[in-house]
Amino acid sequence: MWTEIRAMVITAVMCLMLLLFAQQMVWFRRISSEAGRKIIHIGIGMIYVTSWSIFPDTQGAKYYAAFIPFIVTFRFVLIGFGFIHDPKTVQSMSRSGEAKELLKGPLMYGIVMVFCTLFYWVDSPTGIISIILLCAGDGLASVVGRHIGTKTLPHNSSKTWAGSITFILISFVVCTLYLDLFVHFKQLSLPNNINTYLLVQSVVCSFI
Repeated sequence: MWTEIRAMVITAVMCLMLLLFAQQMVWFRRISSEAGRKIIHIGIGMIYVTSWSIFPDTQGAKYYAAFIPFIVTFRFVLIGFGFIHDPKTVQSMSRSGEAKELLKGPLMYGIVMVFCTLFYWVDSPTGIISIILLCAGDGLASVVGRHIGTKTLPHNSSKTWAGSITFILISFVVCTLYLDLFVHFKQLSLPNNINTYLLVQSVVCSFI
């Protein structure tokens, strides 16, 4: 039990440090609100899924890990409904500056984290892949698409070719690196066609 608690505390501290850093940078106008959101969106997820490698191989480990995004997500709910007043969190995580926006993207982000942890964990590559697509793939694709992309997709004017290609490349490369990490540390078993699966999933998700 103490090994799980130690891993949970280490993970929570690392995520909290990045969150507070981004919030302070936005609050004191060192970076834009958009930049702060992207730091949180990409960084928290990548720190979180990386930390799975330090949890012990026990049946209860995933519950300790899932407790972190659960608490953060629950706090988003309280802020969104006005039970907690936290202007720094609102400013760094919402586009409109309204607390209710935390009940949309940030809430879904947290739910995905908890779901992937509880139902997949390190027993399956699906959870790891899903979190990386959500964080690294989607986060960096948005940055490139907004600042570089000009030509939009035929079926979705909110997405650009530059952003979609970035999503495919980043998702495939980062997923490959992380799966290798977990094969090494957690003895994760991968199917022989994992690279084809990754590529297909990255392409499909990039156009949704």
